[in-house]
Amino acid sequence: MELTHDWRVFHRIFYSHDSKTPVQNRPSPIGPIYVVVHQDRIVSALSDGEDFSNLVGSSYKEFSQQKSFREIIAFERDHVDSWLGTSLSLPHYFEQQEFLRTQAFQAKGKRDWTQSSKRFRPHFLLKSLQSWWRKVLPSNYGIYIRLTGTEGHVVLLVRNGMFVGFHEPDLTSFYKQREVAQKIAKDIIRAKSQEQEGLIQFFKDKYQVPFFTVFASAQDWQAWSRLSNPWVEVLQAMQKKTLKVVPFRWGVAFLLGLRAYLGI
Repeated sequence: MELTHDWRVFHRIFYSHDSKTPVQNRPSPIGPIYVVVHQDRIVSALSDGEDFSNLVGSSYKEFSQQKSFREIIAFERDHVDSWLGTSLSLPHYFEQQEFLRTQAFQAKGKRDWTQSSKRFRPHFLLKSLQSWWRKVLPSNYGIYIRLTGTEGHVVLLVRNGMFVGFHEPDLTSFYKQREVAQKIAKDIIRAKSQEQEGLIQFFKDKYQVPFFTVFASAQDWQAWSRLSNPWVEVLQAMQKKTLKVVPFRWGVAFLLGLRAYLGI
């Protein structure tokens, strides 16, 4: 069964680059500590791989002095409550999430962010799809992203620049022959063009919208996702054919070029 909004898959594809090393394998905590404060009392505190639930009600001033060697990002509870209330007026959870990211970043200012800034930066592809690109791309379309070297793949459905659906597609009916299934699963980039076109048609028929597919190595995707503007590297990968966009359109290549060399 396919979920309309599969946040586990969405996070794995677009935000799992936040840290190169899994929490359980890190020798010591390295991430920032996020704290919500009200009148010098800690309302909430969290950090990857650490439990700060015992801090609720304690003094923020004392805690910040004890953890002076760590990056601590503090927010006033009144501000957080206001952001949450405003975000509820947005129709999609993704929009609510990005609104909160933006408010948090603007509230603290760039000078207050070091390690944590990357966590609040939107993914380069998602950011571009919601930019002026929406004026030249179809009003309704889909993107299928397959990352080789992993089991990662996702369908992203876009309507008027908004992400109205994202999930891991069920391709069982497409893979009628085991031989074809194994070939695509192991090396999607070098799969025969007729198989790639068949996959495109499968998505078009299923979702009734135009479709693009992006075939890239997981290693390259992770590297690009850590950068604010990786479009030069993306274009180079297309030239080397380690990245393939199907169907290829010169208009899409033009958009990528504008992002890469003019930053627009």
